Parts: sequence; structure tokens; C-alpha cells
Amino acid sequence: MVFFTNHDLNAFEGTEFDRLGNNVLPFTVFIFTIYDMPLIYNGQEIGLNKVMNFAENVKVDWNPTNNLYVNLYKKLTQLKRSQLALEDGTNRGALKIYKTSQDKVFAYSRVRGTNEVLVILNFSNIPVRVRFTDQIPAGKFKDYLKNTYMDFSNGEGVSLLQNGYAVYVK
Repeated sequence: MVFFTNHDLNAFEGTEFDRLGNNVLPFTVFIFTIYDMPLIYNGQEIGLNKVMNFAENVKVDWNPTNNLYVNLYKKLTQLKRSQLALEDGTNRGALKIYKTSQDKVFAYSRVRGTNEVLVILNFSNIPVRVRFTDQIPAGKFKDYLKNTYMDFSNGEGVSLLQNGYAVYVK
């Protein structure tokens, strides 16, 4: 399992917001796409920012919820279940890391057969224009979260918001 918070981390080191600051959303995309199964801790899917005593039964208060988190978790769960490249264990797609023009951007893809899921994560607090500097992802990709298309072969790159993320599927 892949995670960035759990009952021990939350209880003893603070919430993911305390530890990761503005990078909670890029790390959310990361745990769903890097390898194996994401562990979703109590309330993480609604953006709950609360330190909890792991020895107590803490129920998730679904009102109010942060729709940005709810919608992203739904989309990423659908992505994880629908893409062969994101399967787990021995069926998992190969990991390919791309070099970019930005040192605080991590770009990678998971590839299995003709299915490729390309992920670009901006871990900086400023918007960036990202270009691939070595190998360029080949072919036409669908922006999974925006429902548009992108061809990286022109070398123009992609813009990301501060602490932003993009997920492309081929």
C-alpha cells in the first residue's frame, strides 16, 4: 500500500496538511498512480484536517465536505480501476520517469501494453511551464481531469498551477 498519512502519522506527527502543506493534492495524485494500492485514511477523501487519537473511534463527519477532495478522490479511484497500467502487484505497469525543465516537478508514467498513464506533479508554490528535457512522451494523450487532448511532441510543454497536477491517459 502507498500512503502519506495513517493513524500513527496523524496522531504523532500531525495531519497531512501540517506535514505536506500545499502539496497534499499532488501527493494524493501520486499515491493513486505510482504503484500498488493507495491507503485512504479516515476522512482523507473529504479533506479532513484533524489530528485524531488512534485509540479512539473517530467517525467521519460528512458535513461539510471539501468538494475538491471528494471529486478528486472519485476521479482517481475511477482512473485506478479503469487503466491497465495502474494495476497492482505483478500486473502493474512499468514505471518511466521523465526529466523536466523544472526541478520541483516530478513527471512519470506507468505503461502496460498500449496503455500509458502520464502524471505531472508540481511541488512548488509557484505556477510553472513544464517542458520535457530528455525523452518526450509519444503520441496523443487525453487530459483525464479536464477531458481535453495533448500532444507533447511539439515541445511546448504544459502549464501547471502552484502545487498543481495533471494526469494524461493514452
